[in-house]
Amino acid sequence: MPGTSPINREIEIQPTGGLSSARIEALADGLFAIAMTLLIFDLKAPTITDRSPLALAHAVLAIWPQAACFVMSFITTATLWVAHRGQFHYIVRTDRPLLWINIVFLLLVSIIPFVTSLLGKYPQNAFAIMLYGANMVLAVIVLWYHWRYATQQHRLTARHLNDEIVRVQSRRILMGPCIYLFAMAFAPRFPVVSVAMYALVPIAYALPSSVDTHWHRQSHHA
Repeated sequence: MPGTSPINREIEIQPTGGLSSARIEALADGLFAIAMTLLIFDLKAPTITDRSPLALAHAVLAIWPQAACFVMSFITTATLWVAHRGQFHYIVRTDRPLLWINIVFLLLVSIIPFVTSLLGKYPQNAFAIMLYGANMVLAVIVLWYHWRYATQQHRLTARHLNDEIVRVQSRRILMGPCIYLFAMAFAPRFPVVSVAMYALVPIAYALPSSVDTHWHRQSHHA
């Protein structure tokens, strides 16, 4: 548009008020991609002196805790991305507070490779287990607040968003922190139980819900 400054051309102002969410989603996609890639860097090929197939097989099996933590964290991080992306199915614009909520959320996502590395090296250590769980609890709570802030009185969502969907989605998000906190209580005496429960969180989120049904109905009507 003639006379429009570079800043105004870069930041799209929505007709309904607020800023475009495109830049948030682009930043989030990039950071998630980096975090998920960094997870594999801690999984290194073992060094052996005996080059026999059996010796290599034993060496590979010896790093199973790191491999298990990689798979668990990769799927968990993917679940956070799916949830964040799903929220922006309803969030049609943004503002400065939501930008900073996203920054805090992405900060916690960026810590996942570190706590995963710690847990992979010390899978029986209660501190490593609880630190992993604490980071996940904080990440999901910030994601819940992200949803609450955006949907409260339809602040940043379309007016036709069903209030029941908002409530159901809020409860569904908080399911994760409840499981993580419960699992953390077992860390001092039963570390394996804690880690096993951590692995169940993304499975619980992957199960179909009424939110998914609502998405399908919208797509059908569209």
